Amino acid sequence: MSGPDPERHPAWALHVLTEVLSSLSAADGRSVERAAERVAESLDAEVVLALRDGQVVASAGLTADDRAALVDSAVEQPSSLEFPIGPTGSGRIDLCWSPLEGDDVLVVGRFGGSFDLEERSLLRSIGRALALNLRVLDALDAERSARRELDDALDVVTHRATHDPLTGLPGRELLLERLDRRLLEAEPARRHQVFVLFIDVDRFKQVNDVHGHAVGDLYLRAIAVRLNDFAAPDEICARLAGDEFVLMTVRPSLEAARQVADSLLAELVAPVDLDGHVLVPSVSVGLAQGTPGYRAEALIDDADLAMYRAKQEGRGRVVVFDPALRLETERRAQVEADLRHAVRSVGGLVPYYQPVVNMVTGGVVGFEALVRWVHPERGLVPPDEFVPVAEETGLIVEIDSRMLRAACAQVAEWRRRPGWEHLTVSVNSSARSFADPGLPARVAEALELSGLPPSALLLELTETVLMDESRSGEQMRELVDLGIRLAVDDFGTGFSSLRYLREFPVAVLKVDRSFVDALEGTGDVIVRTVVGLAESLGLAVTAEGVETEQQRERLVELGCGYAQGYLFGRPADADAATSALLGSVEVSSPGADRDGSVGAPSSSR
Repeated sequence: MSGPDPERHPAWALHVLTEVLSSLSAADGRSVERAAERVAESLDAEVVLALRDGQVVASAGLTADDRAALVDSAVEQPSSLEFPIGPTGSGRIDLCWSPLEGDDVLVVGRFGGSFDLEERSLLRSIGRALALNLRVLDALDAERSARRELDDALDVVTHRATHDPLTGLPGRELLLERLDRRLLEAEPARRHQVFVLFIDVDRFKQVNDVHGHAVGDLYLRAIAVRLNDFAAPDEICARLAGDEFVLMTVRPSLEAARQVADSLLAELVAPVDLDGHVLVPSVSVGLAQGTPGYRAEALIDDADLAMYRAKQEGRGRVVVFDPALRLETERRAQVEADLRHAVRSVGGLVPYYQPVVNMVTGGVVGFEALVRWVHPERGLVPPDEFVPVAEETGLIVEIDSRMLRAACAQVAEWRRRPGWEHLTVSVNSSARSFADPGLPARVAEALELSGLPPSALLLELTETVLMDESRSGEQMRELVDLGIRLAVDDFGTGFSSLRYLREFPVAVLKVDRSFVDALEGTGDVIVRTVVGLAESLGLAVTAEGVETEQQRERLVELGCGYAQGYLFGRPADADAATSALLGSVEVSSPGADRDGSVGAPSSSR
């Protein structure tokens, strides 16, 4: 090269600077490289190199070795440098060093011609432009980096807000959003129908109680993993809350969706090993179908209702939603609202009394107090309609307490009449009431307020109460220490064992009415066995639901000492029961059973 052009246009430097500046772009990281190429072209330079923090940010006309040589010389910044020419030769190249910013530098070199003042001035201007461009690029990079970090942080926050932290599955809000979208996209005419499977883990509370919450969390994670692995790519699985999960699927028909539910049920119930605890999951599944106009909330609610029906039918199964379930739920909600009002008011919930008779003499030895609900509009509400609601909501504890106080007061009043001094009363205690540590205190208070002797009160418990040995034994002993007696209600229908009867202070066994109804078949053997067992343990036996003279005669033959049922009298309010006692019904003293006790059945509350 021969150096600067003597016929250069007067505005040449401005023209070059304009072209270099126009090649720079803050939005394009390669623009610095293009600017270097433009400098080399404009100045007839063989090499151009821009260094920043000792690193090459742009170059033109340089091999890797060339760049390394120039980088090494950047500290001393020589005016010329021996440079290779071709495969074998070399020559001296003139260099012009222009500062960018700080220690950053732009170096331009060419053979056979030094740089004049105009070129050096031009290169200094170009260097300042490059420095400014690099600062802008730095700022943009910092902004992009900050934006990426913010986007990442927002992604994390959004994920945490929309996903369950324990299982990582989508949560309720995200499920509703996606499900609503799928419902809008569904095309029933093309056999694209949306179905929801509502999955509830059976007896999850028992897992937590027995193995601890840490194992319970592992249990839920394991089920979530299986659910997520089972779901197809176009399906949505989510955790709603606690032990509740949902799977959304699109299928051509209800039958196809039912097959999915059955397959899921089989997949989830395989045993799982959790840190040495081997558990066999059981789930109840409700299946509901979306129709045009359906919203996600309503569809999930339908599947939820079907799931609860699956639990009622025995758990570990699939139930398909039926509109009748919604009507039943609405009716149940109304029952609950009315029942809460009845519990707060006076006179709505009253005890009815059913006589218990001595099977030999036929005389009345006592009564069982059964709760009855006198609804202001419906009249008497069947116990099997409101008692399950009371137990589920916990209202049963207050109802049991009210029946206990009223029954003790009524029988204490009866016992003050001549000849009625031996009457006793049986009162039911639900599992929830029995689990309350305050039960002995409530019993003691009812006895004290009424003046009823403790021996005249029989508290009836279900067989399932006996299964909770950690609490049952202590609670029973506290009650017996008050002087009352305990009975096992509906004996033979639950989980009783001889060991429980020997360990716990039970005085009476009550034979369930289902065995009395079957006295001509298997019931005969069962009643005979219960009577023999009771005799060996010194317990009294009361038969429930006796309705015919043939049943009474057979029970007498089998050695059953006491009974109640429609044959001897229907449950009645206090006035009607008093009239019956004053009328044709004989009142007799109880026989000499264990502790002088007598039994009393509990057919229905």
